[in-house]
Amino acid sequence: TPTLLLLVVDSWLWRVDFRAMVPSQPVSVATDLDSG
Repeated sequence: TPTLLLLVVDSWLWRVDFRAMVPSQPVSVATDLDSG
């Protein structure tokens, strides 16, 4: 459904913004966030 797609895109954009805001975070932490 379009709503589900919007939620997925919004979540993806949020993760990108989060990484951009916290560039000092270790790569391992970012990987943990990706894995859920």
